[in-house]
Amino acid sequence: MCMKKAGLIIVVVVVFVIVQLFLKSYISRKSEYRQMMTGNPFHTLPPAEYLGTYIATMALGGFKPLVVDYLWMKQDKLHEEKQYEEVLLILNIIARLHPHFVQVWSFNGYHMIYNIAFQEKTSQDKWKWVKIGLEYIREGMKHNPDNPYLTQWIAFFYYHRIPQDIYLMEMVEKLEGRDTYVIAGKLYQESANLYERENERGQARLSRIMFFACRFLHGFEELKKDRFDEAIQELERLIDYTKDEKEKERLRDLIEVIKLDNIVTKINREDAQFVPQTRKLLKHYGELTNKHLGYDFRPINNRVEVILTRFISQGYEYIDRGEYDLSFQTTKLLLEETKNITPNVDNHPARLYYLTLFDRFEELSALIGMEIKLRKSGIQDFHTDERAETLRTLYERYIKKHSRWHWQLSQERARYNQLKN
Repeated sequence: MCMKKAGLIIVVVVVFVIVQLFLKSYISRKSEYRQMMTGNPFHTLPPAEYLGTYIATMALGGFKPLVVDYLWMKQDKLHEEKQYEEVLLILNIIARLHPHFVQVWSFNGYHMIYNIAFQEKTSQDKWKWVKIGLEYIREGMKHNPDNPYLTQWIAFFYYHRIPQDIYLMEMVEKLEGRDTYVIAGKLYQESANLYERENERGQARLSRIMFFACRFLHGFEELKKDRFDEAIQELERLIDYTKDEKEKERLRDLIEVIKLDNIVTKINREDAQFVPQTRKLLKHYGELTNKHLGYDFRPINNRVEVILTRFISQGYEYIDRGEYDLSFQTTKLLLEETKNITPNVDNHPARLYYLTLFDRFEELSALIGMEIKLRKSGIQDFHTDERAETLRTLYERYIKKHSRWHWQLSQERARYNQLKN
């Protein structure tokens, strides 16, 4: 008799879930529902869905795990079919059934921010799912305000996922008024404090290390915007924050290089001091890279790339003025300086970066040489003259190939568009 009763309850549960999905399908066709979903799907779910979830939570009792298992399998199938709005509904129901099981919120948030967002082709569509995933995690944090785990996870998403796409970084800054590393740092600090309360000293220490890393990266975000004073102030605050004397030394050396960077950045490319001072600055960044192996080299590498690409701008300017020999010399200088700054130690963490950068500049040097040759042959209108078609095709391949490395290709793209249009 008990087995029959159990079987009947399972059937009822399955029917309930099917009805839930039918209601979702029916209601989602209503324009007002779509508007609500576009806004905030976790605070504006239709009352019918809230009621169903509430009833399930109260009435299912020991059979609630069966419902959750079914929902997990259902969302996997819907994800394969790319029915992401239905996936979102089911993930929300699962979280409502287990609001204090923090792994549900973290896993589902990760699923949206990484897996579903990755399936989208445009940055705008990726942002939609990243934004929903972040809101989802924050909803979980409201249900578990004293749990450091979710705070640490959302900090990781801001630190790791958002910087993978410049558009995502811009949207976060537009929405929250701060760059993603500031937000991540604040969240890591909060999680460290929560872990300390629970006497989880290892996790607290990890979060504090990540706080330091986020603020370090924020300093370089300020540098990208030519806010040298703000970048230096941020690094000086980190000197006061850390107790590691070796880290203090690294930061002091870096600050001195950034001060020189500030001076060189203001030099006009026409100034006779532009080349010698730029070479001096690159030499100092190279010495810093070789001396301090403990750094996260990514922001330093990116900064060096910005400085090196100034030679590209100068080379293009010489071409436009018909000073072809000077353009050739500038391109040669670009390759020399890239080679000089490449670490000689084979296992140096930054060596592969600069070797790949050198390969990129070698290809670019060939393109610039081809353009000079074509101009010397009398071509003026590159976007109509058939003799320039090969150059345009090679530029297009070059940009497509090196975009995978997330290089800063704005100048090459501008040149390609100039040749094409």
